[in-house]
Amino acid sequence: MKLKVSDVFLILLISLTIGGISISHALADTLSSAAIGWTQLTNTKIRPVCPNPALYPNIQGVEGCSAVTADWSSGVFDTARNRLIVWGGGHNGYLGNEIYALNLNESPITMTRLNNPSTQPPTALAANSSTGDGQASSRHTYDHIVYMSHVDRMFVFGGASPPYGFMLDDTWTFNFASMTWQKMSPSGTKPEANYGRATVYSPAAKKVYIHDQFSLYSYSVENDAYTTLSNEAPVGQEMTGVLDSKRQTFISVGNGAVTAFDLSSGSNFKMQTWATTGGASILNYTNPVVAYDPISDRIVAWAGENTVYTLDPAASNKVWVAVTYPGGPGAALGNGTFKRFAYSPASNAFVVVNSVDSDAFALKLTPGAGTGTGMLPGLSAPKNLKVQ
Repeated sequence: MKLKVSDVFLILLISLTIGGISISHALADTLSSAAIGWTQLTNTKIRPVCPNPALYPNIQGVEGCSAVTADWSSGVFDTARNRLIVWGGGHNGYLGNEIYALNLNESPITMTRLNNPSTQPPTALAANSSTGDGQASSRHTYDHIVYMSHVDRMFVFGGASPPYGFMLDDTWTFNFASMTWQKMSPSGTKPEANYGRATVYSPAAKKVYIHDQFSLYSYSVENDAYTTLSNEAPVGQEMTGVLDSKRQTFISVGNGAVTAFDLSSGSNFKMQTWATTGGASILNYTNPVVAYDPISDRIVAWAGENTVYTLDPAASNKVWVAVTYPGGPGAALGNGTFKRFAYSPASNAFVVVNSVDSDAFALKLTPGAGTGTGMLPGLSAPKNLKVQ
């Protein structure tokens, strides 16, 4: 059989040497050549890789593993390894703090659990930031988590803690290279402890930006410090943030509004309110999904079923345009999807994890491959975890 040139680039073998052992990892980016529209990614449910309840009875809460997606939980996109990370739970729904990954560089695409949950979950009647063995406790993650690519870590701010749902204002990072949690001790004024903070990460600035109801903040992991950038009129809490990386604009959507902050050098960080039309179903949806497509230069929003809405952030007349393809993921969960819907630069596709009991889905809006392989030099391939 003759291979086309495109096939050669789609099936890329990388040889890695770790501790003197050579490991070959096939990076078959099946999404780059996928058809325009929705594609169901079979055998990618979270449920089969959830911790065995018989082995972890003390983390099950009242919902068990279902709460990983059902309870106001978000995700981050690990651009270094081309995978969507899902982390959630919290309150009295689920005390498991394990992390899941949808691995787009695997062929076929897989869902894996990256680590086992802590065996010492919180039990005291208090705002439980950490587990008994010093890891970050499970929580409703809302739009409070992002991937910081320049340090290969997940950033976490606050959330609703187990087992009684106290709101936290703690800051954690998870190091994907070492698979370890670190509780940070930031200086400066922190965002308010509550739900519904909109959060983005700017690779250009190497900072995290958070907007609570009243103020805009930046966070520098190098300095472990928050900086208050502006104080504005109150905005709604049920909003999701997205970075327009072309213009360095922090856009938040939801609670009936679209707001924006210019993050570029020299900005006064004054909040803009955008008047948009055609997107009432997105703006009025609880915690709508928003992501940025750099190929089409559009904000893409989803609130369930087959339709997505696109918005040109550069247009003076900002109109949401509905785009519908058959075979989508079905209805979104009632407590929000947040960034469990994300864009993969390496695959030029969006992916969404809707429920622990549903396969993940991919959405192609433009044809062709993405940028790079999604595996940065020097990074190891994901290790297989012994699922328990």
